Amino acid sequence: MKAVVYKGHTLGLLREGKEFYSVEILHASVLRGAIGTTNLDGLIFPVYPHQYRQATRRDFDDFRVHWHPDYEVSDQ
Repeated sequence: MKAVVYKGHTLGLLREGKEFYSVEILHASVLRGAIGTTNLDGLIFPVYPHQYRQATRRDFDDFRVHWHPDYEVSDQ
């Protein structure tokens, strides 16, 4: 599963569908611009490729989420 950062404020897992991509939220940060974090974890919503970037291991530290080896991240 590819880990991504959506609009700089949400860490999630990218789901590739037939017609669109979606992100399953691992953690959203109101300090970085998310509307809220209550009840968002686990929510899945559609996204466009220009709205996210591949996450790094550092992003997991920054969002205070435990990285798992199944999560594909960027080396940068």
